[in-house]
Amino acid sequence: MAPGGNALAVWIRGEAVETAELAGSGPVLSRLSAPPRALVGAPVDVSVEAVPWAAPLAGRPVWSFGDGGTATGARARHVYAVAGTYEISVTQADAAGGTSSAGARIEVAVPTVANLVRPSIRGRPRVGATLTRLRGHWSGAPPIRYAYGWLLNARPIPAARRRTYRIRRGDAGSRLACRVVASSGSRSRTATSRAVRVAAT
Repeated sequence: MAPGGNALAVWIRGEAVETAELAGSGPVLSRLSAPPRALVGAPVDVSVEAVPWAAPLAGRPVWSFGDGGTATGARARHVYAVAGTYEISVTQADAAGGTSSAGARIEVAVPTVANLVRPSIRGRPRVGATLTRLRGHWSGAPPIRYAYGWLLNARPIPAARRRTYRIRRGDAGSRLACRVVASSGSRSRTATSRAVRVAAT
């Protein structure tokens, strides 16, 4: 090991002797993990592994997310408020005053969601029958979350949020529909099935 923190690595393979110069100072940053894409309003998790090289580590890794946000620690979480392309960087110091940095680029998009095929109802709409809600088909930036409800004469049925609905006697003659709310990040869309008329028997 040289005074400046450089070193010469030597290893023997059979009768051959090989060498390599290891130059530099500061910790070794490995296993930097950061997603290449994210959505506005959704948490972004990053992590790094810092290994001491010429001197012990000093403090914790310091993150910069490119939008003014910072964090410390081997693992961090950040939420972007505006779409765009950002440079994520992390820096680790050691006790000798050396520092090492690593970075990654992330593209942040505005979440979108759209209904391609409207929801529908499976089953015969008569008193005593159990109907099943089909949510239809949706597109959007994952993950997409869904919430459900049932409507009687275009009004929400309290506490009816399950995939199925058992028709009550008082529902006879009414028009029944199901509603799906799909959310992606801060965006949401609502779609309602075609209403069916409930028969008494």
